[in-house]
Amino acid sequence: MVKDADGNNRSHSLRATRRVWKPNVQWVRLWSDALETRLRLKVTTKALKVIDKRGGLDNYLIHTRPSLLGAGKAQELRRLVSDVMTAREMAGEPTTWLERLRIQRAQDAAAGKAATPAAAASAGADEEDEGILDVELPEAEAEAEAAAAAVIAEEAEALGDAEDARR
Repeated sequence: MVKDADGNNRSHSLRATRRVWKPNVQWVRLWSDALETRLRLKVTTKALKVIDKRGGLDNYLIHTRPSLLGAGKAQELRRLVSDVMTAREMAGEPTTWLERLRIQRAQDAAAGKAATPAAAASAGADEEDEGILDVELPEAEAEAEAAAAAVIAEEAEALGDAEDARR
């Protein structure tokens, strides 16, 4: 639980005025890999930075001291996430999204699939002309490109007629 800080404001004449500094608490929705759901939580901005640094809500809950989490909802979530991750480890399943991604990429590589769209594009490009890939456009995009070229040609023709009229 975050406590308010208290102290004094000091004016230019050094008069002390009591005041309280409140923590910057925000309502946020954070994704839990273990629970595979989005949770709506009240979190301080400092805790948000630490969650990001630790690699997600699950890692934050597991690796943060219980005294810093407080006694409420965070402790319940910590126990729940820990139980789910332990059950997954016992079943031999990956516990984090990164492990699942590595396994998926290994399976894709074994099956001969490309891991990323960029790799798929470079693997499918047999001919290369001066560094430009020859890619076929879908029909709708080709029609849109032809229409745009026609409009540009009409504008250029109209512009040419206007220049001829000025002369």
